[in-house]
Amino acid sequence: NYTWPVQWLTPLLPLDIGANLIAVLNLLLAGLAMQLCARRFLNEPLAAFFCGAAYMLSYRALVMVDTGWGAPLSMYALTPLVVWGVDRLIERPAPARIAQLAPLLALGAMQGFVQTFYYLLLGLIGFLAWRVRGLAPRAALRISLAFAAAAVLGIMMSAPDLLPRLEFMSLSTRTKPDYTFFLSDAPRWSSLKTLLDPGDAGGTRLEYWENNFYFGLW
Repeated sequence: NYTWPVQWLTPLLPLDIGANLIAVLNLLLAGLAMQLCARRFLNEPLAAFFCGAAYMLSYRALVMVDTGWGAPLSMYALTPLVVWGVDRLIERPAPARIAQLAPLLALGAMQGFVQTFYYLLLGLIGFLAWRVRGLAPRAALRISLAFAAAAVLGIMMSAPDLLPRLEFMSLSTRTKPDYTFFLSDAPRWSSLKTLLDPGDAGGTRLEYWENNFYFGLW
């Protein structure tokens, strides 16, 4: 996780102060990033501010701080910035905007929790398909190629950090994805309760943190 710039405070400060400050900075960045992103979709600045504050202070973000699960906080903060960059690219697929989006994608790939970046990419593909609907085929193709170029540049920028991790891929518990694995501990309808209520009736919380985080991210 040290390639996420906020984490650079770790070796510079005492551990407790550094950990607290990193959590606060990630939350602040999440709020500012969501406000910036929301301004592209909402006319009222106050509405965008509300979105930023709600995202920053949501139960899902604060519970990650409470449990010390700091790794996903970086992707939580980055996600609105990436969506903002993608939307700007869709608006005008110019080289400057490709160059702007690529470092954001690189940071997403380099932060410590690659799984959340993978889910973000799936979401971005759906977002891209939704935004280009109704456009002329030539315009949609141009936007898609620009997005692909930004993604390739981002992966190339993050390669010095990603390539050494391949050595440890065999240690993953998820090296054999199949339908059986897909069904194991998948989110259930009861998991949707965590959107409104972090508690449950019987105390059974299979994959509780993952369900809570991924539903919250989407």
